[in-house]
Amino acid sequence: MVTGPAIGAHHVSAAVQGIAVGEVPALLSHAGINQPLPAAVSMDQFTRLIRAVWELLDDELMGQWPVPSRRGTFATMGLLAVHCPDLHTALGRAVAFYNLFPGGLRFHLRESGDVTRLELEPGAGVFLTESLLMIWHRFGGWLTRAPLRPEVGGAGLCRPDAQRRVRAAVRRTGGVRPGGLGIGVFPLCSASLRATR
Repeated sequence: MVTGPAIGAHHVSAAVQGIAVGEVPALLSHAGINQPLPAAVSMDQFTRLIRAVWELLDDELMGQWPVPSRRGTFATMGLLAVHCPDLHTALGRAVAFYNLFPGGLRFHLRESGDVTRLELEPGAGVFLTESLLMIWHRFGGWLTRAPLRPEVGGAGLCRPDAQRRVRAAVRRTGGVRPGGLGIGVFPLCSASLRATR
């Protein structure tokens, strides 16, 4: 039984979707996860599993996108963005960087007044979309040294169960700050990180 923060078995199963079936037992064992899968695993076990998947595949997208994103891709993008004067400029550099890779994830910046949105084109599965949203949410907060205000939506385009999971995850990871910054969460349709200039 897991005490403390836990990750559901459905996320564990989703994390190994891009792995050959014969390699899954060794990855789970390496992460300290028993089979059959328990209802939940610890955050530490899940972290070990994700790192093992990245290492095995040399793919930060965990085999869940047609074109791999080699380990170190996000870190390299972070080095380009970290010295930007504001989140808007950092998002612009992130989009330019990721759009260099043929067949990779496609991001777009959408601007309206003083609001800028970083959008992820549809196509990623639920787990990858949710993972990317949480990563960008945390990265934006780290860059600005301020919690981001979560915004959850989707205009009915996304599955309600996915919206509930993401709302719960955003509540666990983000604080609320009046005005300024926010993240929009649109599982299965688009991902959006919002920055106010």
